[in-house]
Amino acid sequence: MEAWQQCAESAITLAAPSQPQEEACTTALAITKALRARVRQVWRLPWENNWKEVWWRLLQHGVVAAGGHGWPMKWGTACPCGWQHSAASPRAAQALQLREHVFWTCTGASAIRRAIQHNLPGSVQLLPRHVWLLEQPCQTVRNEVWNVVRVPSCTECHVKS
Repeated sequence: MEAWQQCAESAITLAAPSQPQEEACTTALAITKALRARVRQVWRLPWENNWKEVWWRLLQHGVVAAGGHGWPMKWGTACPCGWQHSAASPRAAQALQLREHVFWTCTGASAIRRAIQHNLPGSVQLLPRHVWLLEQPCQTVRNEVWNVVRVPSCTECHVKS
């Protein structure tokens, strides 16, 4: 559960960096409590688990080469898009930067986000919490449909980086 809380806090902070830390933690806690039901829904999807694994590992801080287990990229390596973590940051911060890059800001992840955003109602803004934590972006998108859209796209973000 602690890993889920950290993932939720990261998703909220990435979307609203000026939000006070205490407020982000409170919001993340509420999202984390609701996440347990979404996780059960995903595991019940009639797909092979390899389609679900990257998303599951994203929640658990365990995606290899994407900041998993607090490990940043190998020293001196860069993402295929050219991005590198800040060498001045502590190792745990580098791992967090890497996760945010691979699953949100990388050119591959951005292309996937644009495709999803294009198919959402006009006023709906796609946020990291919608992507990482499978929170519906709006009530007009059914939860079951959202799970089917988001879970494999996490795999694609990881493959493209």
